[in-house]
Amino acid sequence: MLRWGENYLELIIMRVVFLYILVSQLLVIKVFSQAKTIIYNKTYFNGRFGYCIDYPNVLLKPQPEAQNGDGRIFTDKKGKEILRVYGARNYDIESNNSIPLIKLYESELNRDLFHEHPNRIITYSFIGKKFYVISGTENGNIFYQKTIQFKEDNEDILAYAILIYPESDNKIYDDISKMIFSSFKLCMISKE
Repeated sequence: MLRWGENYLELIIMRVVFLYILVSQLLVIKVFSQAKTIIYNKTYFNGRFGYCIDYPNVLLKPQPEAQNGDGRIFTDKKGKEILRVYGARNYDIESNNSIPLIKLYESELNRDLFHEHPNRIITYSFIGKKFYVISGTENGNIFYQKTIQFKEDNEDILAYAILIYPESDNKIYDDISKMIFSSFKLCMISKE
C-alpha cells in the first residue's frame, strides 16, 4: 500500500505513462477512422455531360451506366435504388429555347400540384445562380435533389442528383448526403 510521500514519483510516472498510452490510442483510432472515410469515397464522372459526384462505395454500389451515357443509378446492399444521377439538355420543344432555371425550380416545387407526387412534403428549397436544391419527405422516405445548370458547346445542360432513402436510415445518410451533394459539380471546363 502506498502512503503519502512513498513512491510518489513512481505513481506520477505511472499515471503519465497511462495517459500517454490512452492519448496515443485515441489518436490512432481517429487517424484510422479518417483514413477509412477517405479510402471508401469514390468519384463517378459522367463523360457525356461532364459532371462528377462522390459516393461512399461501402454503402452504395454503382450500377452500369445508362445506355445513352447520361447517368447512373447507385443501389444499397439490398439492391434498392438510393442515388440517381443524370444529365439532360435543357431544351423546350415548344419555344426552341432553354427553360430558365427559375422556371424549372418553380415547376419542381409544384410537382405535387400536378399529381406527380401527391404525398411529397418539401421541407427545404433554395435556388442559386446556377443550381437549385429541394429536399423533403415522401411516403416514408427522405429525398434530396440538386440540379445544376451549365453550358456546353452553347447548349444549356442540366445535371441532376437525387438521393432517396427510408426515414429510418437517416442516421446513416444524413452526413453522407452532405458529402455527396457538396461534391456534385461540373468537372469539365465548359465551352461558353
